Amino acid sequence: MDFKALLFSAEGRLNRLSFFLSHILIGIVIIVISIILSLIFGTSVIGSILSAVISIVAFVIGIFLIIKRCHDFDKNGYFFIKYALAVIGIAIVLIIFSYLIFGIESKVTFTVPFIFEFIAMLYFYFKPGTDGANKYGNQPASLFDLGLEGFNKEGSNPVISENNTNNM
Repeated sequence: MDFKALLFSAEGRLNRLSFFLSHILIGIVIIVISIILSLIFGTSVIGSILSAVISIVAFVIGIFLIIKRCHDFDKNGYFFIKYALAVIGIAIVLIIFSYLIFGIESKVTFTVPFIFEFIAMLYFYFKPGTDGANKYGNQPASLFDLGLEGFNKEGSNPVISENNTNNM
């Protein structure tokens, strides 16, 4: 498995199980790295900077995984941006209303964004992918399969192998 293509590329498709396990794996790696950094550097500036860099890398990897997950249900990466902006907009409106109704001291005001993030992630975890090939690649056949086998670089048309002599 090419982990560079899995983690740092927006090409291909990622099925639900691979998406879920990728998030768990990334979470475990970040926790282990954070523990090691805190043991080595404590609360020093260098440790904080390295932790911030690790967090940014994990954020970028998460974006690539979500784009591939969108490709699995035949949506482009911009679908995620539109979806995220809609969720953020709704969360901001609810935060304003909860502030007006319950006041600034309310815990409701600060839990609303987490509830909406949880709902958004449930959508990406449980939405079924497109059966068969779509414009982003073949249906992923196995764990961490990117679904690109048999597709050209653009991902729009299947590559016909020389061994396949069937007339279409």
